[in-house]
Amino acid sequence: MNTSSASIYSRFNLLPPPPPTIFSRDTSPNRARLPEFENAQDVSDFLIKIVLRPRSPLTYEMLPFEAAYILFLISYVACAIVLKIKNGSWWVIRMSLRENGRVIIPHTHNLWTLLIGAFGIIFAAVCVLTRICNDRQEAFPHRGLVWTLMWSPLCLGSAYQGWALYYAETDGQRSLTDRISSKRRYVPPAWLLNSFFILLPIIGTFACLYPAIDSDKKYQAVTRLWLSWKARYGSEQELSQEMLLDAQQIWYDLIRAAYIFTYGQICWFVMLICVGTIHILLAWRLVINLYLHLQRLRSLCQAHTGQRTTTLAPPRSAGGSSWSKWTKRTTVASQPSRQGMLVEAEQVRSRLVTPESETNDRAPEFFPPIKPSKVITSMPRSQADRVLLYFAVQALTVTLGGAALMSNLIWIIVATQPTMEAAHPAHMEEVAWDIDATIVLVLGTLTAISTTHTFFEASFAALVSGCHLWITGAGTEQTSGSGAASGSGSYGPPTAVAKAFEQMRRQSMDKGSQRLSKIVKFKSEDDIEAKVGFDQSGDRLVGIPN
Repeated sequence: MNTSSASIYSRFNLLPPPPPTIFSRDTSPNRARLPEFENAQDVSDFLIKIVLRPRSPLTYEMLPFEAAYILFLISYVACAIVLKIKNGSWWVIRMSLRENGRVIIPHTHNLWTLLIGAFGIIFAAVCVLTRICNDRQEAFPHRGLVWTLMWSPLCLGSAYQGWALYYAETDGQRSLTDRISSKRRYVPPAWLLNSFFILLPIIGTFACLYPAIDSDKKYQAVTRLWLSWKARYGSEQELSQEMLLDAQQIWYDLIRAAYIFTYGQICWFVMLICVGTIHILLAWRLVINLYLHLQRLRSLCQAHTGQRTTTLAPPRSAGGSSWSKWTKRTTVASQPSRQGMLVEAEQVRSRLVTPESETNDRAPEFFPPIKPSKVITSMPRSQADRVLLYFAVQALTVTLGGAALMSNLIWIIVATQPTMEAAHPAHMEEVAWDIDATIVLVLGTLTAISTTHTFFEASFAALVSGCHLWITGAGTEQTSGSGAASGSGSYGPPTAVAKAFEQMRRQSMDKGSQRLSKIVKFKSEDDIEAKVGFDQSGDRLVGIPN
């Protein structure tokens, strides 16, 4: 076919192309003009190309494998979820009583898993339906709705996981502020926080709903026109004015539908900027704080080589921050040493549920009540690094996935209408589908691994919770002081605590193994007191809260 279409327009008195829009890249006279058709079969092939948008054969061959792999991952995750529900270790949403009211707290990983699973089911269904439509030479049904709203679970999952990460970060920081200063940080009312996190992704989804419905109506109308055109002109051989005018009408309606569809993708792009930025900032803030916490513990070990280093953990009743400044406040004592990092706590628990909320609130969860988590009594330093690395990789995957999805949306926004005006929409769809499939397969695989990695879940909960983390360098040991864990109040700085412990240790050595009931106080240069004494067994020196 000759791309110079002046003769066909003059011969059959065809309609001029529609005016260009802000999304049009070609402003030449040949934009959106019919090719120089030679017969009716050329027109039929042209309409098939713009209505059905056939892709490469390899793409269609890969669709069943992609759907099967996604369904396998969903089945694998579903079995793990059923097992966790059976064991009473699964929950999704909780109502917790905080100082600012009753707040809704989602599980950091479980809610994300459910929403990603829902998206996986939609994606697998789209794969199967696309293959069926190609085999039957039929138009994809409800293209506007499906291709615009299928991303809703991803948006909801990112927003609600960011919601959980917000509480994971702010709870510990709030508890730290309350212990250091009498001034409490301002906390927004519970209804405001609940409304913001719940409505943000929902409002974004509804913002995309109008262009999705409008473009879908136009796509459906075009499909009906195409079927009518095939029924009327399918057996003809020669060109006619009515045939070409009807073909023009189908093409121009598709261009208008592509214009509206592009607005829907712009809405998703803006929504991704908002939700993705919140999620990425909160996730990486958590990763960086945990990394700095572990680095701080290592530096303490190196500073006290050959001595037992004890981190004076904040009282359990006040909540905990595993990366707080309390890791700098150490005491010195002498006991046998060994390598590693020990994590001691009565129960490995997420900071998302504080002791106050457990005591004051017994609201039902979204799923059946859960049992207490298994106790992790020790975690080697290498294991702690692996846990943090695992979560960092997961955060990096979400970040890269969001960046890839954003790049894909930019491509769709830029290319949808121009490729339709050039009568090559399949090129845009094939590139977009390849990017989407890669994102889904990678995210699905990592989500399945994370969901079934039980030890990682418990270990990470220990790492971000208010547990007592002890770390040592070469030839040192770290254990928790039970007295420090059971008291309340604040502790002195490292110098005061170290000197107080040394004074108490010398008195203990002077009197042999006799237990001392005396409590030694020591003041540092900045007039902050430190107290030390024996624990309940009388065999170990511990820090005592002021």
